[in-house]
Amino acid sequence: MKKLFVAIFAILYFSHSFGQKVAPIIVNGKAKLIATWNSKTSKKAIKNLLDNGDTLIMKLWQTVYIAVKHGKEETEIERISELNEEGGLHSDSTVIEVYEYDFGDNGEKEIIVAYCSVFSLLHAQVFRQSGSLVKLIGNFSGQFEINLNKNIISFPIGSQGISNDYLYKDGAFFQLAYHDPNKK
Repeated sequence: MKKLFVAIFAILYFSHSFGQKVAPIIVNGKAKLIATWNSKTSKKAIKNLLDNGDTLIMKLWQTVYIAVKHGKEETEIERISELNEEGGLHSDSTVIEVYEYDFGDNGEKEIIVAYCSVFSLLHAQVFRQSGSLVKLIGNFSGQFEINLNKNIISFPIGSQGISNDYLYKDGAFFQLAYHDPNKK
């Protein structure tokens, strides 16, 4: 009986998120992955080009520092520190991913910073860049998945087909609400 219990526990442990080494972030849609940071890359600065020719920089200080370099000017986008409380920046389960996506369908891509650890919610922030100016235009949380479809970003909740959906219009996000015209 004890061996059966140990076998069942091992199967459940290794097939569930508790056994995962890296937090899953799933991004569905035509977003372009620019950079990934996790505890294995924490000692290195990551530098990758954005589609507009600017450089995205990610590096670890006491927090994860993310910036865009436009010409010679470096502008901080985000400094992620709350993961210190949610599992630690040095935990094997922590991951940060940066994407580009054109919400406005105008050729100017916004920057999405998504981060989480296995035991925390997914956080996603959307930034609009104009030259060396970077502005936060969306701050969201979800479970582990982001769906992008034209000018809508959505975060599924559980497996029941329910999600939190946000429409991008005129440089801002608006939360969408479900309306059933047959119910009063």
